Amino acid sequence: MRVLHLTAGTGSYHCGSCIRDNALVAALQALGHEALLVPLYLPLVVDGEDCSVDQPLFLGGINTYLQQNMPLFRRVPGWVNRVLDARPIMKRVVGVASLTNPVDLGEMTLSLLQGFGGHQAAEIRRLAAWIRDDIQPDVVVMSNGLLAGVGVAIRELCGVKVVCTLQSELHFVDGLLEPHRGQVWTQMAAALQNLDGVVAVSEYCKEQTSKRCGLAADDICVIPSGLDIRSFKPRETHHAPPVLGYFARLSEEKGALVALQAFESLRQRAGLTDLRLHMGGSVAPGGQSFVNTLTTAASDLQAVHIASNLSTAEKATFFQGMSVLCVPGRMHEVAGLYVIEALASGVPVVAAGEGGAGELIRATGGGLTYSASKPSAMIDALETVLTDPALQLELGTRGQAYVQREHTARAMAKRWLDYLEA
Repeated sequence: MRVLHLTAGTGSYHCGSCIRDNALVAALQALGHEALLVPLYLPLVVDGEDCSVDQPLFLGGINTYLQQNMPLFRRVPGWVNRVLDARPIMKRVVGVASLTNPVDLGEMTLSLLQGFGGHQAAEIRRLAAWIRDDIQPDVVVMSNGLLAGVGVAIRELCGVKVVCTLQSELHFVDGLLEPHRGQVWTQMAAALQNLDGVVAVSEYCKEQTSKRCGLAADDICVIPSGLDIRSFKPRETHHAPPVLGYFARLSEEKGALVALQAFESLRQRAGLTDLRLHMGGSVAPGGQSFVNTLTTAASDLQAVHIASNLSTAEKATFFQGMSVLCVPGRMHEVAGLYVIEALASGVPVVAAGEGGAGELIRATGGGLTYSASKPSAMIDALETVLTDPALQLELGTRGQAYVQREHTARAMAKRWLDYLEA
């Protein structure tokens, strides 16, 4: 099968959706299928080998922004678009927060959802013509619901099957200001209904998107995420002193400061006075000031270690240094890929039970959940795991066995093939 996967990149920091999509395409290739990963908006930043590195970039962030705000750029020659989409040019603008900040992008998000009716129609036609004339895939997969309108346009011009993944749009759209937030959900729902399939990465993602878009639950298939977990190995010995781990984007919304506060609280409890905290993850454009604040807030820097933008090998080593992982974000996770990475390393996870991370923990048996409305419950759950090495081993071993069976990139790719070939 010839599969074209179109994924919106971040340009400068690791993104869970990009890592998952890259793993899916690599696994499809390993299974003998002709799969291509093509970046949209900004280049991808992924773990390991980048499947998109030799592919052209379409709907580049500079072009889409200029065409949204300056009508003159909607009629420039194609060579100008190609120059602005060149990777060296894109690398010069990836630090501009407005290219990825949902607060600033309401109008452009709506425009892209309108497909050929939006301000980026010329860019979308250029992409669709390339797909029709040069690639001729059996199916096109859009990486998230914000691209559903582009998918409808591709389906119309190319006459090809188009499927959309739901995975990273939930928090983005909820972060838009009204009236754009409601308008985007309405426009996205209309676009999704004109595609050949919709796939969510978790039951939570399916439920929340269905509720906001008014889609029938039966119209959304759930295919759980998988990753290339071959680099992740469990630690060989118990950690003494114990280590509380955090691994996600180093930001307020992901709960990095809450994790630091939990660490300070846990150190007041019997048996945990020598607790250590290891924090790692990506830093988005404009996010270094928060990391500096985080470092300043740590009352004992001898016990707190903060690392950013780790390589795959560094990440695997980082997970081996944990006793338990907790990412107490203020937003419920849609997928919680860090849960898969932690469990692949034999590290148990404590997470809120309401989102995709809690869904993974219940399925794998690899940790404990708590109610997000009760912060003290998180502290209690962490204390339970941190003070019981036997429980750490039990949860980590059980979780590792499950993800090795159900959440590898290969397992995900096989489920996708079954869905696409049905």
